[in-house]
Parts: sequence; C-alpha cells; structure tokens
Amino acid sequence: MAGVYNLNQAVRTGKVDAAHALDQLASGLTGSGIMALGFFLSKLGLFTGGAEEDKKKEAYDRQVSGWQPYALRLGDATYTLDWLAPTSLPFFTGVALQQELEQGSLGPEAAWEAVLSLTNPMVEMSMLSGLDRAIQSASYAQNNGGNAIQAFAVSAAESYFGQAFPTAFGRVNRILDGTQRNTYYKDKNSLVPGDLQAAFRSTVLQKGIPGGSKYIEPKLDVWGREQKAPLGERVIENLVSPGYYSKSKQDKVDKEVLRLYHKLGDNGVIPNASPQKYIQRDGKRHDFSAKEYTAYTRERGQQSHQILEDFLGSREWKKLSDREKAAMVEKAYDLADELGRKKAVRSYQYDRATAKAVETCKQAGIAYGEYLLAKQAADQNGNGSVTKDEAKTYLDSRSDLRKSQKASLFSAFSTAKQNPYQ
Repeated sequence: MAGVYNLNQAVRTGKVDAAHALDQLASGLTGSGIMALGFFLSKLGLFTGGAEEDKKKEAYDRQVSGWQPYALRLGDATYTLDWLAPTSLPFFTGVALQQELEQGSLGPEAAWEAVLSLTNPMVEMSMLSGLDRAIQSASYAQNNGGNAIQAFAVSAAESYFGQAFPTAFGRVNRILDGTQRNTYYKDKNSLVPGDLQAAFRSTVLQKGIPGGSKYIEPKLDVWGREQKAPLGERVIENLVSPGYYSKSKQDKVDKEVLRLYHKLGDNGVIPNASPQKYIQRDGKRHDFSAKEYTAYTRERGQQSHQILEDFLGSREWKKLSDREKAAMVEKAYDLADELGRKKAVRSYQYDRATAKAVETCKQAGIAYGEYLLAKQAADQNGNGSVTKDEAKTYLDSRSDLRKSQKASLFSAFSTAKQNPYQ
C-alpha cells in the first residue's frame, strides 16, 4: 500500500524519489506473489500447513501417515521446510490461508478464521516458537490442575539450559540411536519432580551424553510399535539435510480407520496417541512408572491393531453398517486398553466383560476380534444383551465353528444354565 501511495502522491510532490517508491512496490508484490503461490500449490495438495484442528487426528497422522507441519508432500511422504524461515513465511502464510478456507464455508466466520490463521506460520516457524511452546505448557498445566506459572518457567528454563550442550552431541545421539524416545514422561512414583525428570532426559541424556538416549524408554506409536529410522536416513538428516523426512506407514487397518473417520466425522475411531498414565479401580489409583507405561502402550496398541485386523478378515464385518463398524472399533480399543493395563500391572483385575472375553477366547481358541463380532452378530435386536434363543440361532448358523467353540461362546453370551452344545 505504501508503494502505491508513494507512486501516486509522494513522488509527484517530491517527498519520495521514484526509485524508492518502485522498490517498495516491488517488495510488496514479491511477498504477495509468494503468498499467492503458496495458496495455489496448497490447493494442489503439494504442501502441508500448520497444526490440524483435530489434535487427536494430528497425533495419529504424525505417527502413522507421515504427516509433518510446513512440509513438501512427496507421494506418501513429507519433507519439512521450516528451516527456510523467515524466507518461506509468506509462502506458508498462503498455504495456511488456503487450508483454513477449505475447512470451512466461505462465510464471514470462515473468512475471519482464515485471517487469524495467517499469524500461525510466523509463530511456529520463527524464534517465537519457543515462547509458543512455553505458553502451551502453561495452558496444559492449568487445564490439568497444575501450576501454569511453574510450567511456563520450567519450559523456558529447559530451553535456556539446553543451549549449554553442544548441538553435535545431540546429532551423534540421533545417529547412534534410531529409536524415538519418550523424553517427557513424568513418573509420579519417583522422588524426583516430574519437570526435572523430563529436563534431565531431554537435555543431559539425549543431548549431553553420546549414547545416553538408549537409557530412555522408547516412544511408541498408536499401534504399540517403536518408531525407528534406518541408519542411512539418520546420517543424512543429521549431517547433510536441514529438513526431516517422514514416510507413511499406513496399512489396510489404517485405511479403514481413516475411511470411517472421513465418512462419519467421528474421531472415536482414531486410536489415542497419548492414553492416560494411571489406572484406577475401587477408588485406588496406580500411576504407571516409565517402564509400566511402555508395557501398557505397547500391548494396548498392538492388541488394538490385531483386533481390527481380525475384524477386516471376518465375514461378519462386511454385514455391518459404517456406524456399527465405528462402534465396534471403539469396543476393540476398550478391550485392548484392559489388556494393556493387565500387561503393565500384573495385579490389575479385569472388568467383568473383559474377564469373560479373555477366558472364552482362551477356551475356544478364537481371536478377540472374532469374539467381539460374534457377540455383536448374536445380539439380533441390538439391545446390548444376548438371549438364549438369539445365541443358539446365531451359533447354529456358524458351520465353521466346532461344537466345543460353540459351547464356550454360548456360555459367554447367555446366562442359561443348560448349554445345548455340551
């Protein structure tokens, strides 16, 4: 605007020379042009923007779909470009504008949200990102009953003291150890304050001592898998490439989960990347240690994936509506959560439904996914319980099951004293 004004008014009056006015105009047009290019290329699906609105979905995409913020899409992978800041800020401002407009209608509210989103690249891709993280830490602490001022101070102090460790040490650690580590886990059973635990892991062990990161518990993805990068990729990322490469690990289970999510708009089908860190039964609370939390999330994630894989291979799955499938996915997560708790804490007692499922599957030699689908199919009127007649009608139709398996399932589904398969 200043360049246009100067060309029209100030140059005529002699207040500004023509060269300076033209330089101002060219600078403005360059920024606007780069922003327009970002808008156009984002429309083509070639770039990602900032954080997603659905945080649960974002965490899943980061771990499974290869999604990264402010990155170039390379087929089923992404390569981050945040290192180009501040040069790239106008470009990603255009990306943010396009994606914000795409998510909503073209009404006044969507337009206003789009305007507000223009500041996101500036905050997330500049020195303000550290301040933004500190503010987010304070907000998280406040929302979870913690001390916001303390959380802000600890985050700021951690960033400050982390500068004392040479960057080279961190790079060496990332090359030697290809496994992502759960540096920020706070063990409430420890005498050491949680903030100090996290700071020690993220600075001293991960950045200060070569090989020290191997003493930190692994950070597992939503399916209970360790997140590892091959040696060649680690060397290139830490010694040559300024950005980070991430490839999608989606399989048939992920494709079905995402299909249901996009079809129904229900994020209940998305596995939780950060499940709760304690268990509670009969009024007693047990906080997981770091090792217990790893055991819990590993079993929980792997069982969730296995049950959903069993679903996809079953004929009963194909008979369900998408809404029913979504409900079954959530039941699978609930069962896997109970199995994970027991894996982490041997003294943990299953709830009644899980205890019955575990016992029946063991007796009948069937998978958990098959058990859940069979119980769903047997409930013909959909009231949540299975009568004796419903159980028998369904099990009689299953010619693929042995008599002993039918007997076990009948006992699990029905409270009838007489079992027709015994």
